[in-house]
Amino acid sequence: MTPIQIILLSGLAGAACVTGARWRRNEIRPIAAATWILIWTFGAVFTVNPSWSTSVAHALGVGRGADLVTYISIVFLFFAVFRLLIRTERQRKEMTELVRRLAIDEQLKKDAEQNPPSANPHA
Repeated sequence: MTPIQIILLSGLAGAACVTGARWRRNEIRPIAAATWILIWTFGAVFTVNPSWSTSVAHALGVGRGADLVTYISIVFLFFAVFRLLIRTERQRKEMTELVRRLAIDEQLKKDAEQNPPSANPHA
């Protein structure tokens, strides 16, 4: 086994352990944990058997397995960034709405304190 394989396998094993720990603490959903474990497993398999990624790459019309992994990674990262941007925008809108509601409620409370209703409703 080459030094780069040892480094990659160590990183992949660490990522799998972190994924498992986050799943056990209910920080990620089971489907997300399973998806990530599958990704780490494929990474480990292709790290141990790099000729397999080359075979898959050739079948897909790509020259080298490393190129295929790079292309797939770039597409995956762009998709992840896109999802994060959508989530961030949704959270920004929700935060704006929440702050707006809190400001209105606070103003109504101040108005009620400054102008208390009279004790005699017939006055």
